[in-house]
Amino acid sequence: MHKLPKPLKSVLPSILGIILFLIITKTSAQSVLVAGTQFTPITPVTGKTYYGITDIGQYGMITGAISVTPPLTPNTLANVFNNTAYYAITTNPDTLDNVRYENLPAAANYMLALSPPSFASGGTLLSYTVSGLAVGSNVSVQVTYCNLEKTTNAACVGQSFPLKGVINPNQYNPTNGDNTTTQVSSTGTRCATYTWTQASGSSQVVQPGGQAVFNLNQAQGGACEAMGISKIEIYGTPAPSITSSAGSQVCTGEQSILQLGQAYQGATYQWLLSTDNGTTFSNIGGATNSSYLLTAAAAGTSYQYKLQVTYNATVFTSNAITVSSVTCCTAGGSRQTVFYDDFGTFDLVGDPSGKTYYTWDYTNYLSPVQVQHTTTTPFSYPLATPPPGTTYISGGPVDNDEYTVAAGLNGYQSYTYPGNGVTYATGSGLQWAANIEGNATQPAVTFDHSGSYEGAALLINIPPNTKGSVIYSKTINNLCANKTLYFQAWMTVFTSSAPGTYHPVDVLVKLIDGSNPANFYIDSAKTTAVPFGGCGCWVEITGQLTLGAGSTSMIFQLIENQNDDANGDDLVLDDITVLACSPPSANAVFDIPTLATTTTVCSSNMNIYGLSSSATAFYGTPYYLFQYSYTPTVNASWVNLGAPQASSTYTMTSPKSNAIFVSAPTEPVYFRVVIATQATLTAGGPFSLSAVCSNYSVSPAI
Repeated sequence: MHKLPKPLKSVLPSILGIILFLIITKTSAQSVLVAGTQFTPITPVTGKTYYGITDIGQYGMITGAISVTPPLTPNTLANVFNNTAYYAITTNPDTLDNVRYENLPAAANYMLALSPPSFASGGTLLSYTVSGLAVGSNVSVQVTYCNLEKTTNAACVGQSFPLKGVINPNQYNPTNGDNTTTQVSSTGTRCATYTWTQASGSSQVVQPGGQAVFNLNQAQGGACEAMGISKIEIYGTPAPSITSSAGSQVCTGEQSILQLGQAYQGATYQWLLSTDNGTTFSNIGGATNSSYLLTAAAAGTSYQYKLQVTYNATVFTSNAITVSSVTCCTAGGSRQTVFYDDFGTFDLVGDPSGKTYYTWDYTNYLSPVQVQHTTTTPFSYPLATPPPGTTYISGGPVDNDEYTVAAGLNGYQSYTYPGNGVTYATGSGLQWAANIEGNATQPAVTFDHSGSYEGAALLINIPPNTKGSVIYSKTINNLCANKTLYFQAWMTVFTSSAPGTYHPVDVLVKLIDGSNPANFYIDSAKTTAVPFGGCGCWVEITGQLTLGAGSTSMIFQLIENQNDDANGDDLVLDDITVLACSPPSANAVFDIPTLATTTTVCSSNMNIYGLSSSATAFYGTPYYLFQYSYTPTVNASWVNLGAPQASSTYTMTSPKSNAIFVSAPTEPVYFRVVIATQATLTAGGPFSLSAVCSNYSVSPAI
């Protein structure tokens, strides 16, 4: 019997001092200026009469993405700008057409000038996208605009020209919206300001994904409709988000960098700590940067962290993350990721079509690389070996006995990706199967476990009545014998439609020693039940297995643990991670107080700091080898910066004139630090990351 179709669907840190009073932390619902522009060039050039949209600066908390539909004018020759659909950013429209447009030589303000044919062509004139907003909060947009026609142009005297704007346009009519109530005329009132909140066919409420899109659209065409946009300001509620570089578990004595996921202009920061499971939070003394370095203490401790972001006296509080301290295999040791499969990330900036994606290659797990692939089906691709009993589907519902690997999970709704400003009508085209987590009300867009539109996950509509059958299997090679392996993955469902009973995903997790099948680990894993209107939220799958002598592989299996033939039991699998006992983790930064991993060099000294709280305990006397590369994903490209040294700090004097930067074929230049014993780093000549089972600590590239 077929299933019914569904419209788918730790740590106590080293703290200098904690302020003794407790504070209540709530995310402010107050709206602030999150992004705006007056089209002022970042670097004005003397004598330059017009600029492009990539030349301008923005203000407010968040830098948004602005795109203009008409192309930039190629020149200011007579009869060019006014007669073709062009735009230009200028202080004086007279420089674009000195016959038709007003001469404003004393004007101090820049404006985005749009030629009349830009309006005649119809559609969207400009789109402004802001990400990182609080889901469910409201957005408003204020625009100041002027008509540019000369009052001496008799053909345009007395004519009025409105604009049309829309917030979060729907997929059926992206060029709809409300007209400005104040119409600018070529005579009389020439400039006006209008504020949009909500318009027909749109919503001022921020949808899942935290994105707001404002489109400035054509209201009417005409030969006299040369318009100048002098200011756009978007008001909303930011939603700060934080992550931990070492994940949710950190080995005792190891370090993790807590990092704000989005930069905010003009904001101040305060990190908060809770030692009572999130009931109360207090300030961490001195933790006032956008990043925070914590050190795990006693095993078994588990603490929560938040970040307060203050902008113009308004406080916004991030999500809370839990970091737990765990005991690892060796004194001073850590756990190294030796395998990772996130099922790919689509490169929507390099290829907006959604046909280019990257997966991780952990063959050399001390220096993993991302491998580029292409697919003929946008936002989806098949596995080399399909899950047992299933066939690949590239679009439409993922029905019984079918699977897909897909990103772009926006179902029936359109979605504008903030990284490139492109609006995708259907994404991967999975329709109801895009309904990750089984929400009854289909949101505009859902996401893989990473929470990103470009991130992919594996979707399997498990065959009915297959209890005891293997539904997914993966062999993981290039592991190290006698190592204890820690397994982690995440799963949820893609189910909901009409009221009724839904089966959760119910599986057994089995880890098998590749050389000795009798050596295995098995446990059950189950998502929450998914009644209509419920949530099959992401569930963590865990396990551990110690490989035997001579074994270098492990088999991971999911085994169906129920018989069903009705709604539900639709698996989403993502972020498979295998960690092994390993040397301590390492990080490299350019600045200790801010933990900066990017910097701009000039003539002042550039410092690189190697960080590892457990290096001395593990290596005895650790040595540090600093390296650089222009292509960090190419293992053989890393070059030593001198010899291994006892100091954890490397200083480059006058970097602007250093050959590394002078001869750089591309920028940026990447750096990292390798930590080990002196003998390990100097044995056999120049150091290279070739022996994955040896004892090295390697930082991520910065």
